[in-house]
Amino acid sequence: MVKEMEHIVQLLEVSFNGTPWYGTSVMDQLKVMDHKVVNATVQGCNSIAACVQHIIQWRVLVIEKLKGNVPFNIEMNTKEDWPMLEVEGAIGWKKLLGRLQETQDEIVHLLSDKGATFLDTIVVGKSYDYRTLINGMVQHDVYHLGQVGLIYSQLKRAL
Repeated sequence: MVKEMEHIVQLLEVSFNGTPWYGTSVMDQLKVMDHKVVNATVQGCNSIAACVQHIIQWRVLVIEKLKGNVPFNIEMNTKEDWPMLEVEGAIGWKKLLGRLQETQDEIVHLLSDKGATFLDTIVVGKSYDYRTLINGMVQHDVYHLGQVGLIYSQLKRAL
């Protein structure tokens, strides 16, 4: 079980800042994006900044559940799920990415304190275990990373 926790933490690190098998990590892709387009939208899509904030929102849910916060929850398709956001210039974009990095650091830190059987424990206030929650968060990050990449490619073509 300890090895599985180490594997999950490694998966978190590789997909976020490393060299994942599918291509570019979350931060590597976001860091190269031009802050001038992160608030723009293409038809039927949220902005890049909104997608990043959405990723952060769900990572905060993971953090709160790792801390044992039973009542904390996010309802899908609400302002807590997709908050209104507009970043201001390069500094605003850098701050948003910094907040995303902070969630990564906190999740890794919280997981490093957990024992061997923790992953099999049911998430407080939920019906699934922490293994499912953490793996789901990684999948959620990568899913939205794909969306962000498509939005960015469309916006760059329009420039």
